[in-house]
Amino acid sequence: MPQAILLFNGIYFSFTAVSRAFAWARQNGGTIEAIFLKAKNEDEEGYGFPSDLDEAENLYSNKDAERADEQIILTHMRMLEREAAVERIPLKTSLLVDPPMSELLAKCAQAGFVFIPRKLERKDLLCIDIDIVQLGKNMKVPFEIIEEN
Repeated sequence: MPQAILLFNGIYFSFTAVSRAFAWARQNGGTIEAIFLKAKNEDEEGYGFPSDLDEAENLYSNKDAERADEQIILTHMRMLEREAAVERIPLKTSLLVDPPMSELLAKCAQAGFVFIPRKLERKDLLCIDIDIVQLGKNMKVPFEIIEEN
């Protein structure tokens, strides 16, 4: 049974990529592995009002923010699993934390096809730094870069 890989980065979720990957799975009788990429730590941002800094730190810490963002990723994983079950598409999800490019390429090399949302390289919450042009140049299997509507 052919397998495709669908990539996500940080809290960003591409419904267009999911739709395209599901269509591929139905057409080819294949399975999908959705790989969610996550940065180990969220980038720290400065605070613009130093007089309120002590109070702001007491309200919400960076760890709280990271936990909330991780919950978003886990929710996306569960949502995708449920949708695949409804569509009767075999799906496996995995979460890779700060994977080196070599590990990501090795995972992709095991598939027959890879779906890469254009916004994979977007700098958002818990996103790893990734260059899809470089990823595509090093890809050993067919892939599609999916533009958002």
